[in-house]
Amino acid sequence: AAIAAAMAPAATLHDTLARTAWLLASDPAPSPIDAADPACARAVVHAATPDADGQAITLTVEAPATCVLVVSTNYTSLLHATANPAGGVATDAAVFPIDIALTGVAVPAGTSTVVLAPRLDVPTWTSVLALVGALLLAAAIVDAARRR
Repeated sequence: AAIAAAMAPAATLHDTLARTAWLLASDPAPSPIDAADPACARAVVHAATPDADGQAITLTVEAPATCVLVVSTNYTSLLHATANPAGGVATDAAVFPIDIALTGVAVPAGTSTVVLAPRLDVPTWTSVLALVGALLLAAAIVDAARRR
């Protein structure tokens, strides 16, 4: 009975995930996209190309509606995606956990190039601190050279 309940159609992706996946409190909210949209069953990934380091992937996706693209990679909050519709401008695409081993990306309707890659957001204070450290090191070298 529990398996049948988990497999029953749900109104939204959030409803399905709440019944079938482990979500952590720190995870972002699941996609607002209706994963049950039958048009999304016709979405196609035409190409998937990893970068040379294997850290990012570029996907060419054709979707008849705004759909969820499921990528077989562990979700982490460092993942960032952009979607660039054919003839359009690249925009941020929502990235969210599907479960422990899958990541969801919201892709717009039409043909798009989607890039999924980790993005490390370095706090401004660390850059300022590194600059101050470099200036202090340069000053110490100049001071040591003068004392010779």
